[in-house]
Amino acid sequence: MTPQFHRPLNRMSFFTALLVALLLLFYPEFLSVASSNIWLNGVILGTTIFGIGLCFAEMFRLLPEYKWLHGFITRRRGSPALPPRLLRPVALMLHAKPKQISATTLNNMLDGQNITVESWLQDFAGDLYGKAITLEFYRFLRPEKKFDTLSALQAEIQKNALQVRKIFEKS
Repeated sequence: MTPQFHRPLNRMSFFTALLVALLLLFYPEFLSVASSNIWLNGVILGTTIFGIGLCFAEMFRLLPEYKWLHGFITRRRGSPALPPRLLRPVALMLHAKPKQISATTLNNMLDGQNITVESWLQDFAGDLYGKAITLEFYRFLRPEKKFDTLSALQAEIQKNALQVRKIFEKS
């Protein structure tokens, strides 16, 4: 396991320990409040305990999936070809067509909240670093390519820029 998996687990453990410590610290006051309406407070307490337990169970249920994904990304020997359950459809797609999944997608399969895309906004001179923006894909230009030289990359960027200008001049 890596810190990415431990971080939420540590937060959950800290919250649970804090809740138990507060309950023990204020036990007499809690008992007098809880006993005033035993049925309602019993349901509230039971739901809280059930919810906390369910959160921990879900975290540990994700552990085999996380281990598989980490092994797949790092190409670790001995990691199983298919994950246990949740990521099995994604794994089948990756094994069928591995060239069609970008590195961004692989890095964010479990953490879809922080997806980043490197993009170039023509004729824009401002600074957008650190700002959240929304991009929409208008038209597909070409598949991902690997370039042997910097000049080949620069030539392709210029070619793509001209294609984009022509597309938006027509629309």
